[in-house]
Amino acid sequence: MYFRYDLQLLPTTTRSNQAKIVMPVGQGILNTLEISFPPGCASLAHVYVSHWEQQLWPWNTDGTFAWDNYTVVIREIGYPVLTEPYRFTMYGWNDDDFYPHRIVCRLKVSPLPYGGGGGWGMMPE
Repeated sequence: MYFRYDLQLLPTTTRSNQAKIVMPVGQGILNTLEISFPPGCASLAHVYVSHWEQQLWPWNTDGTFAWDNYTVVIREIGYPVLTEPYRFTMYGWNDDDFYPHRIVCRLKVSPLPYGGGGGWGMMPE
């Protein structure tokens, strides 16, 4: 299952007043996360991804992803999404005083194998 979400960051979006987008996914195993920064961001658009209000990407809680004309690709994650709500949240802000930026997040979630649990020793609810 592939999912795509866009986060619009206006010039008025500050670190203390972050924008966010809730990204519903299906139950399964998150295998790939991609975050695309279009040309022109100039590393002024900052984002991070959380699950259940815990920042996961990047791992360091004071860190963000911020690039220009680049796609961050994280593969072979193997992160289980077994309990509702099945969703991630992307937060961000824009240090650009003039231009808005649209950051794209793509997630690939593999369905659980027959029998549930996905090899994690847990059964989905």
